[in-house]
Amino acid sequence: TRKLKELEVAARIEKTISKDQILEMYLNNVYLGSGAYGVSAAAKIYFNKKLNQLTLPELALIAGLPQAPSVYNPYNSKELAIQRRNQVLKRMLAMKYIDQDVYEKSINADVKLSSVPQIYTTNKAPYFSDYVVGEMQKLGFTETDIIHGGYKVITTLDSKAQEAANESVLKNMKSWGLTNKSQQAAVFSFSPVDGRILVYAGGKNYGESQYDRVQSIRPPGSAFKPIVYAAAMEKGISPNDLVDDSPITIGNWSPHNYSHKYRGKIPIYKALMVSSNVCAARIIQEVGIRSVIQLARVLGKSTPLEYDYTISLGSNGVKLFEFVRAYGAFANGGYIVQPYAIERIED
Repeated sequence: TRKLKELEVAARIEKTISKDQILEMYLNNVYLGSGAYGVSAAAKIYFNKKLNQLTLPELALIAGLPQAPSVYNPYNSKELAIQRRNQVLKRMLAMKYIDQDVYEKSINADVKLSSVPQIYTTNKAPYFSDYVVGEMQKLGFTETDIIHGGYKVITTLDSKAQEAANESVLKNMKSWGLTNKSQQAAVFSFSPVDGRILVYAGGKNYGESQYDRVQSIRPPGSAFKPIVYAAAMEKGISPNDLVDDSPITIGNWSPHNYSHKYRGKIPIYKALMVSSNVCAARIIQEVGIRSVIQLARVLGKSTPLEYDYTISLGSNGVKLFEFVRAYGAFANGGYIVQPYAIERIED
């Protein structure tokens, strides 16, 4: 019955559009393994290129996938993928689409696959997906509901920005020689106006480590200083007031500036701009540790902060998620917005 229906549909399609158009529709929709539907998706997933940037051997490899995507998937078996690619190239030679010289060069070409981890081919944001599952559980969904409930979850993620972040983390860490599994990075981005989470990468390779560093606690270092200065603003200190950028000792603590460079009396705004350590220490001494901690709490930081002057230089750990949310207040006129991941859930 199914074959008879397909026969009728095929006849109707052929009366409506040309064979070239039928082939194009097929190539734009056919499953090609690793979560790729269509040749453009396959070009991105296997080679991290646009379709028009592929070489002939790369195009031939993709052309050989429809027969058995899982068997000829180059991530699963590069050897079988090359055999199948060369079969396609041999057929092209026989049909005179390419000459002998091009054929010889193409069958000897190496397969250089995308350096983006394979996990990202089927799930561009696995750390974010875990976060969304956690948010659904907070809303009252059970694990069984989430996995087997058939719900459609519409999220806030910007897929293009997420993809760029994944690639950027890998590219930049590699360029700095940070290739060990223990060396990681995280990216978190949200709209400080409406709270929509746009990018969420908890590490460089989810396949290697599922630990979410967006939610982990790390010392923020000098990135904490704006909170110290914001506490000063609340106490009535002006950006144009002067502060002494010179060595200081508070108790048994003697912070120093990077490269031991000091500038004498400078405006508050410049002290923040050049990230002076001694100025930040002077300001927390003036406004008080309690004022800085209270403002950090108001900005949404839940992690413990020691009653210690060194917090002005970011000595205590904070969560990236909470820290970015706090910075959002600076971008949104002082208003704090709670980041959210789920737009709606449909059954």
